Amino acid sequence: MKRCALLLSMVLALIASGCGVPTSLSKEERAFEAAYANDAGGLERLFKQGVSPNATNEVGESLLHVATGPKGGIAVVRTLLKAGADANRGQGSYTPLMNASSWVDLDSVTLLLAAGADPLLKNGDGQTALETTGQAGGRESAVKERIRLAQHSAARAVTGAPPPVPSSAH
Repeated sequence: MKRCALLLSMVLALIASGCGVPTSLSKEERAFEAAYANDAGGLERLFKQGVSPNATNEVGESLLHVATGPKGGIAVVRTLLKAGADANRGQGSYTPLMNASSWVDLDSVTLLLAAGADPLLKNGDGQTALETTGQAGGRESAVKERIRLAQHSAARAVTGAPPPVPSSAH
């Protein structure tokens, strides 16, 4: 019986000590938790503690990629961009603009484009943000139009071509 009690007390001591398992999150992990919770204030505090707005998690997602997904939010997108997050850094070749368009998030798409997101970049499947736009009962048309306009502007900037003449002017 004494051996069982001793063994039990050892097990309980190991559990209480955490068995070497971290009991607190790193600053970067807390930043991702804040992004998931749309906690812009929490992110701002973590930036002041040295967390980079371009931090990535263990699966390669940037904070901005998380913020443009279903669990992020416009407040965090705005905070990240203001703090200097790279508008084109998402997860691999999938950009925050592609993520926002796939969730039909016009506000995030607008902010990302204003911050310099490249609407001409392609993901691993050869798709731009225009092709990744999701379906949302008609709301997707505004997202697609915003991206289409940005693509035309970006293409003109690269080629130096004048804007297209509307077909009604012929």
